Amino acid sequence: MSTPAQLAGRMHRDVSRPAVASRFWVSAVWMLPVRHALGALLMSDGRYSAAEAVYREDLERNRDNGWALTGLKLSLQAQQRGLEAEELAPRLAQAFNTADTRPTSSCYCEP
Repeated sequence: MSTPAQLAGRMHRDVSRPAVASRFWVSAVWMLPVRHALGALLMSDGRYSAAEAVYREDLERNRDNGWALTGLKLSLQAQQRGLEAEELAPRLAQAFNTADTRPTSSCYCEP
């Protein structure tokens, strides 16, 4: 039986393939990219370097997205890379400069 992270990973890979993606309506401004949920699931499964890769991919598409920055920071901290994680502080502060609260994960779907 597959874990939620394995299922999410397969879904992410499948939807990323052009032949499959064309069958789905995927908007560039969709409120919650699947990468944020996938990263959170990978984090909960202890797959921190895989989550880091997902967050970095998201940041290539959405440069200063606070949700992806939050996930990246958490994945770096989980890998004992605290200095790299702290370097994200200014970008996180800017991303959430008008927010009432800051998320504690890249996705509120986290268990």
